[in-house]
Amino acid sequence: METTAPDVTDMPSQPEEVLDSKVVRGGLQYLVKWKDKPRSENTWEKRSNLVKPYKPLLDTFHAQNPTAPRMPTIVIAPRSRRLQLTDPDERQWEYWKGRWDRWRGRCRQD
Repeated sequence: METTAPDVTDMPSQPEEVLDSKVVRGGLQYLVKWKDKPRSENTWEKRSNLVKPYKPLLDTFHAQNPTAPRMPTIVIAPRSRRLQLTDPDERQWEYWKGRWDRWRGRCRQD
């Protein structure tokens, strides 16, 4: 079974603005105000329906509402075996030292 992204023509009309966002069952939804429609016809739309064709609207909404729910940005750091802590407290130091020792022990067994 082939799945495709929803077509923009499936939308009731063009979105005018994004009013709110919420997380529903792990997915992000946006409350959309449609052009030429009264506010009573605002609808909650899945992020996947809006992200490609209307990304500037989403960016504007999040710039105006920085605390509104959004998809997290994940940055993958390059793999490194070197760990650097800036001003670690004692508890952090013990935690990372223990992890390092366990990792080194597994490497030595190989």
